[in-house]
Amino acid sequence: METSDNFSISRMLRYIRFDFVSNKKSYIMRISLIAIILFLVMLLVSMTAGVGDVVTHAHYCGTIGIVASWMLAIALSISLSYIFEPMKTIGGRINHLMLPASKAEKFTGRLLISTLGLFAAFIVAILVTESVRNVVLLAFGDKYSDVIGFDFFGIVKELWGIMFVDKWLTTHQMFGFSTFLLGGALWYNYSFVKTLFAQTVIGMGLLILGGFFSILSLITDWLDSADWEVLYNVSFVVAWVIMLAMWVLTYQLYRRASIVNKRFIFKQ
Repeated sequence: METSDNFSISRMLRYIRFDFVSNKKSYIMRISLIAIILFLVMLLVSMTAGVGDVVTHAHYCGTIGIVASWMLAIALSISLSYIFEPMKTIGGRINHLMLPASKAEKFTGRLLISTLGLFAAFIVAILVTESVRNVVLLAFGDKYSDVIGFDFFGIVKELWGIMFVDKWLTTHQMFGFSTFLLGGALWYNYSFVKTLFAQTVIGMGLLILGGFFSILSLITDWLDSADWEVLYNVSFVVAWVIMLAMWVLTYQLYRRASIVNKRFIFKQ
């Protein structure tokens, strides 16, 4: 049942362990699907990376790093959008809300499972698939000798560099993740699809507004390069303020969750 005690790391860890034990089959199936897709991409790139080229390994690591970064971003978006998946049914909400942990502990636990848990599983998937890739390529003899090699660390380095290449890309990614997190609190069912649709509609509106603003500034010439730089810096700060607001709103929505819920026009 819900507890009102202060935040307890031990209770949060017990909740995480309970969640994994209860949903381990689902988690294993999901990460296995990611690993299979990643392995097929690795194998395809290995067989088309330009055998005989001295930069084959660099080409391979760079390509897989790009693919892995996209896969991780998509996986994190889906994971965050389903952060409150245990509450998508009335029975699930009863079980979840009655667990012996505070909502702060369960919220933090779900957040850790959906982010760090997924990230750790994804890195392990790269380790396993890279190992299996080499074993499979060895079966072809010397045909793919130039692409045989344990490139796990090179792939992870490329992945990290792509995910955190600069502050704007990182901010863009974090903003997207934050919207999926908020979407997960707004809609328990089909939250990824609903959030993606909302992102598309709002994004198109902002794109049109931004284009109009840019054309207006070119016609009137009322913004010089220094003004644009200030505007970019201000928008960077505003983006992080909005993200913080989305995180706070997500937690507040979760705190107010009850057994019988309706979110906007979507019945839960």
